[in-house]
Amino acid sequence: VCSSDLIRLKGVQWGLPIASLLSGLISSTAVIMDLGKKCKQEPALTGVACASALLSTLASLILFALVVGASSMPLLQAVAVPLCFGALALLGMAIALFKRHQLPLNFAITQSQRAFEMSHVLMIAFSISSISLLSTWMGFVFGQAGTFVSAVVVGFAEIHAAAVSVSQLVDPAVPVPSLARWGILAVLAASIVSKSALSFISGGKDYGQKMTGALCIFLVTTALGIAFT
Repeated sequence: VCSSDLIRLKGVQWGLPIASLLSGLISSTAVIMDLGKKCKQEPALTGVACASALLSTLASLILFALVVGASSMPLLQAVAVPLCFGALALLGMAIALFKRHQLPLNFAITQSQRAFEMSHVLMIAFSISSISLLSTWMGFVFGQAGTFVSAVVVGFAEIHAAAVSVSQLVDPAVPVPSLARWGILAVLAASIVSKSALSFISGGKDYGQKMTGALCIFLVTTALGIAFT
């Protein structure tokens, strides 16, 4: 079932969050951009759109953890608890926004608005490819330091590819280094910077502030988990 079908069947209040959650497995960045565009057209949608965007980020985080585990199980075990803390923070903020912002029963997105724009996905895919090529070159030339920096650079566009880069810092024969654990946080921080900027650009001040505040809470929660576990 495509996102537009979900919205039509379940209504905006429930269809949009479900569609965003599923689409977040493909590109949460594209979801955030398109929801921001909708907020500019329908300001009443902002609260539900922010909650839906957080759910797409949650889906992306779950996939990120799976990629980390597939690349380096010791690294996933080292950051599993902090990532769970971050996931719970995202889920809690999304639920709070849903409860605070209820849409009228007859609220509908106009037919001229598509659920998610394919052009955004293609633009992001091009950016990911370009940045990934740059980061691979940096890792090859500068070694471990280059691998760390390249992972962060990739994180601005795509955290799942960055997860693979961070896993290269782990040697299965020795304990997981702190550099790798904090590398996970650095990748997430880079992603949050780009998503926050895109939130303001695509959705305006209200949408941008809500998204940035929520994403920062997620990052702080994850950082505390890494620091104390």
